[in-house]
Amino acid sequence: MIRTATVAFIFALLFGYSCLFTQDAGESICLIPEGYEGPVFIIFGQKNGHPPKIEDGRRVYVIPDDGVLKTTAEVNFRIDNNKFYYVSPDGKRRRIEYLFPGGKAWVDKPYTEDKIDISKDEVYVFSDLMGGVTNTMGKEVRFRQFLVGKPKEKLQLHMESERKISLLTGALDDFE
Repeated sequence: MIRTATVAFIFALLFGYSCLFTQDAGESICLIPEGYEGPVFIIFGQKNGHPPKIEDGRRVYVIPDDGVLKTTAEVNFRIDNNKFYYVSPDGKRRRIEYLFPGGKAWVDKPYTEDKIDISKDEVYVFSDLMGGVTNTMGKEVRFRQFLVGKPKEKLQLHMESERKISLLTGALDDFE
């Protein structure tokens, strides 16, 4: 009984430590080229990828012009409380707000689909999610995907995202 309790305690301690460790730089800052609209993919665990910098305890992902970033960083499942910015050619940042779905679950959020005028041409980030696929070599490739654009174009952005992931899936042997 004591041995089982000791093993359980050690496991809980190690699990708790690993959770603390993975929370370092858990939230992120995504720097997006000024004017980019479309799907963004961050593909994790790539040997030939870019290592993220750390800023204020957050991973910084610099998104390239095509919206697909390969990074050496291991997958991080925290997609809440992230920051998104457009970055001008001279390096100036302009915040892009995250747009939450409408409804009672998001009542405490400042930007939701039922609180804004979606007919305006304001750009938001939305549909932030984690995904994964297996390439033909049996390697699981994990990625994060989100959309940058106008809410009134949400359906088109989702369709573009599906096309882009299909193209990426076809080239997944290039990913490690």
